Amino acid sequence: MLGGLVASYVASDGTRWALLLGGAIAVLAVVPAIAAPAAAGRVRWTDQEPAEDDPPPTTGLRSILATPGLAASLLVSLVAIAAVDILVVYLPALGEERGLSVAAVSALLTARAAASMVSRIGIGWMVTRVGRIRLLFLGVVVSGVAIAALPFTNSLPAAMAAIIVAGFALGLCQPLTMAWVATETSARTRGTAMSVRLSANRLGQVALPAAAGLMAGFAGTAGVLWVVGGAVVGTGLAVHRSARRS
Repeated sequence: MLGGLVASYVASDGTRWALLLGGAIAVLAVVPAIAAPAAAGRVRWTDQEPAEDDPPPTTGLRSILATPGLAASLLVSLVAIAAVDILVVYLPALGEERGLSVAAVSALLTARAAASMVSRIGIGWMVTRVGRIRLLFLGVVVSGVAIAALPFTNSLPAAMAAIIVAGFALGLCQPLTMAWVATETSARTRGTAMSVRLSANRLGQVALPAAAGLMAGFAGTAGVLWVVGGAVVGTGLAVHRSARRS
């Protein structure tokens, strides 16, 4: 939001000053990063080490992916995190096509992030009343529909409503899929499973935006958002199928 305000209201070369502001904020992160190693040295781990006579865990990739429901959770996680990156890139393009100002687009991006934060604040309350898998299914389906609806919005209030719904629902996906991986794996394989999940997320963040860039050349911004929304909804079907099998 600060970057959008600077880019919009600085008299000249606003984009340059917005990028300089982003660089200055990043430099501020150096201070806690320097202090982190000293603080980490004081951490005392309390988890019990496995007994020496315990059998070694089976942590191969094939065995991890064979865990019931894990493949579906990885698919949801990588598509959801890639969808957020694609929104960050293509929402400004959609705003330019609709004649929205830089400040308006910044407000949309800020609303998306704020909605995701709010959903994570109340996620425990929602899980206890809806259930983790059902809430994840609703989150991916609702977010996919909201993303696909963005190209149909012709006013800032309509786009704001769609992006808030998408942001709120997308905010549920990452913590819920992480909980799914944690509960479906044993203590010995949980670390490997989390690493596989992280690798899948990074793969999605590379492959899906690249595919979206190729698609934008002939389908346009609206086509990209429709396909992304459809892909997110498709992961909801994977969640439903996996839950029924379980």
